Amino acid sequence: MALDRSLGERLHLLRLAVGWSAAECAYRVTLAANEVIQPTTWLQWERAVQGSDSEEALRHYLDSVTSIFGVSPEWLQHQDFSELLDSSDAPVLAFNTERKPKPD
Repeated sequence: MALDRSLGERLHLLRLAVGWSAAECAYRVTLAANEVIQPTTWLQWERAVQGSDSEEALRHYLDSVTSIFGVSPEWLQHQDFSELLDSSDAPVLAFNTERKPKPD
């Protein structure tokens, strides 16, 4: 199933594994590609399905995109992401759900 993931979904999983926001990624690709990439464009790439215009745009910038993560385009297209999804050592924030009474 891992190889059935779209390029956009793979990009999304990689970003989540690194822990960057879409805005951070867009900024880094802007620097790498020397063209302005908006966070909305980045999110369109992550949502791209196979054969879509968004996927074609992502492929145009694939060298710049993969360079910000330090991986090759081939790695992004063929990596098995199950290890990233099954990782249980990802940091999880615990939120206190108890309400404290307001002081009088």
